[in-house]
Amino acid sequence: MESIKKVIRYLFLLFLLAFSSFEYFFRDSLLLYILCSAAICYIIVARISLSFRPIVYALSILLPLIILIQGAFVNDNNIFGVLGQFLTLFGVMSIAVILNQHLVKTYTNIIVAIALYSTVIYIACLDPYIYNYLYEYVAANNSLGVEKAIFEGGGRNFIIYNFQYNLILDAVGINRNCGPFWEPGMFAVFLIIGLFFNIFILKRKFIGISNIILIGALVTTFSTGGFIVALFLFLYYIINKGITFTNVAIFIPITIIVVNIVMNLEYIGDKTIFQLENASVGSDLSRYGAFLTQLKMIDASPFIGGEQISDYSSTKTLASGTLLPFVTYGIPIGLVFYIALYNGINRLCMINRASMIIGVELFILIIALSFSQTILLNVFILLLMFNGLINKKKYYV
Repeated sequence: MESIKKVIRYLFLLFLLAFSSFEYFFRDSLLLYILCSAAICYIIVARISLSFRPIVYALSILLPLIILIQGAFVNDNNIFGVLGQFLTLFGVMSIAVILNQHLVKTYTNIIVAIALYSTVIYIACLDPYIYNYLYEYVAANNSLGVEKAIFEGGGRNFIIYNFQYNLILDAVGINRNCGPFWEPGMFAVFLIIGLFFNIFILKRKFIGISNIILIGALVTTFSTGGFIVALFLFLYYIINKGITFTNVAIFIPITIIVVNIVMNLEYIGDKTIFQLENASVGSDLSRYGAFLTQLKMIDASPFIGGEQISDYSSTKTLASGTLLPFVTYGIPIGLVFYIALYNGINRLCMINRASMIIGVELFILIIALSFSQTILLNVFILLLMFNGLINKKKYYV
């Protein structure tokens, strides 16, 4: 019986990741709605008891309320769009209940497997013949809902692995590992969270096989944000092991070397400077410009949010997500969301027998990652939040 439950947990989490973040699936909301419906039905049929903290009930009321208000007065959402958002919210909560104390280990095992095969494919594709064969003949699938893609054509993939288009590859000048996700930076987000879980919660060896796999995959993403946040993670490791002369003596030279390498990589160094120089409202050429644009959107609708990106950016996308809860829900509910996220992430660590400081560090890590990726309202981050809030016990046994 337990083995069946384990398979169910893996399937729900894998499909949640795939339907919300894999390039092939993520634009087709129907698949995510079906998964969420299945999770809700499973909770009912299995008669799983629920034990929510008060803030979960607050979110269960406030988020649907603001979605209804926006649907009526701000956005062009039809009734099906509103119902879809409701279904996603309660479906993710249900999956959080199903995973219970198994979320961290289940996720880490999944992301290690993805990192392993993705790195193997990436290295194989360094051979031009293998790359051309996979790109031209194997990766022939069009992503679902590709007509909705911000950039024409979307990604080119064979479901479990996504390629950058040759046009992007030529512009960047370096092949980057996307894994199955829509771009390398998003892959880096999931890898870093996996590293954090592995090191600080599961307490696996820093130089262990699974961490080497995750670090190797992270390097192949060549993600500016990923590399920078990885330094935060290494700093956490030093702090939690104890600030000794030896640790500091190791950390400082490694930091200097990594920063020097990152800034001297033509793609990353030039990209960072370019984004700083092109930080203007309405521009998606810069994360900093996206941040300024979101400030303007919040100022336009501070209480109920719901401003449309298309009214502020010609590309209809903004490459930063730190302020997204305020943009989407307004300042009051955005603050409630941030409080819930902090509490949920903190408790996620505590219920897995990690200290409160580990929870604070994970929260900071996620906020740092959100500056370069629009992840805060991603269903996986919501899953982490709700998983930490669903049980009143301090620790799982």
